[in-house]
Amino acid sequence: MPIAFVSLSFLLVYINYVCAMKFMAHFFYRNLQTISKKQAFVGGVFILVLLLNGISTSAQSLSADNFFGTRTKNSALIDTLMKKSGFTLLQKEMDTAASSVSKYYTSVEKIEDDKTWVRSFSYTEIKTEHIDSRLTIYRTYNKEEYQKFLVWLFEHQFTTVKNEDIKGGKYAVYKNSDFEVRVSAYNKKTDGGRLVKMYEFEF
Repeated sequence: MPIAFVSLSFLLVYINYVCAMKFMAHFFYRNLQTISKKQAFVGGVFILVLLLNGISTSAQSLSADNFFGTRTKNSALIDTLMKKSGFTLLQKEMDTAASSVSKYYTSVEKIEDDKTWVRSFSYTEIKTEHIDSRLTIYRTYNKEEYQKFLVWLFEHQFTTVKNEDIKGGKYAVYKNSDFEVRVSAYNKKTDGGRLVKMYEFEF
């Protein structure tokens, strides 16, 4: 139910965006001979802002470069990246005593009437006098994204150091000179009882 609601919201935003663009195009066509240069300039800027906003909010996936790039980004930069990539912050937990912070972002993309891509990005960071650690996880049901992430690993000289079967799937650990990445592919049961393949990248 929540997924359907969010998907409908995205659809309504898109429809409103298209209608606004059509209205502006019609207005300029009807009034091209009578509006001033200043009005034309302001209108053009308005259309450009709409277009750029549409492009930024339509992005629903996280590229491999951006995901693995979060390794060196602070919390504020990660927030900005998630927003630009179309993700929404759903949960934030802070523990002052333990000097830790956890954030969970999600993205819902409507593809067809009966298909919706759900993605999530989360990280937990702990910083104390003796510990400076972060666990970052990206989950997707999109096999093409999974394959693109694997290609990125191979292009950046990652090699397989471990392979193991797990319940309903398998996982592998890849490593290069900088860091390790754990990659999992396993079946997950939906609320309706259907099995779907989930892909997970963790470092």
